[in-house]
Amino acid sequence: LSLDGIPVKGRFGCSTCWNPLQPEAEPDKETEELMAEYGCSRDYGWLFLRTSCEWEDSPVLSPKKLECVLSARKRPVTAAHFATDEREESDTEKRVELTHPITGDTYTLTVRSCETGQHDGNWGDRDDDWEYPSWYQALTYTVEPELPIEDLTVQDCAKGGQPRRKEKEHKEDGEGSSLCAVSVAVVPSYPQDEGDGLKIRAACSSLYFEPVDKVEWRAVFHVKEKKELCVTAKLG
Repeated sequence: LSLDGIPVKGRFGCSTCWNPLQPEAEPDKETEELMAEYGCSRDYGWLFLRTSCEWEDSPVLSPKKLECVLSARKRPVTAAHFATDEREESDTEKRVELTHPITGDTYTLTVRSCETGQHDGNWGDRDDDWEYPSWYQALTYTVEPELPIEDLTVQDCAKGGQPRRKEKEHKEDGEGSSLCAVSVAVVPSYPQDEGDGLKIRAACSSLYFEPVDKVEWRAVFHVKEKKELCVTAKLG
């Protein structure tokens, strides 16, 4: 968002919307007024945003032009599957060819290391009746040619172990209930210089109750399928 060519930064705001797929839910008075003011058809969905922005320059009493750039969110697209087994030395330096779903460019993902680890902290309270998975496999890899780390990630294909109640000698009432959660170990994925111009990246598998030797991974591109759209409004 920019005013007379000067970018502005939003601080806070509010919004309202109209969803044509829920016609039984009548829009509130403010939404009705906005749709009438801008001639918005009820056949389409509309989102109205009101934002307060910071302005560090001198006040502009008569702005001439307002520009708004609409940018699509990135969508995950799986490019390939591969497996690593800590027991197989050949898995180190394993190469996986990836094709970008939008540009068609080819990238090479090279596995540099994989090793089993265990989280040694406590996930819950000391007196928690639940036990949580703690074993995982850590992976390091490089991508050539380089691309932003947020544009390509590596993820475990499996969900891992689910939290479960600790075994007790005497079962208590209500112990038959269960807790459902997806366990995913998160490790820093900031790239580090490997020395040959490539950045070492890191990924971590889901968490398991037993040591994990083999993990199936998926390489995921995060892409924008639509170009940015710039909307310009003349104010003066």
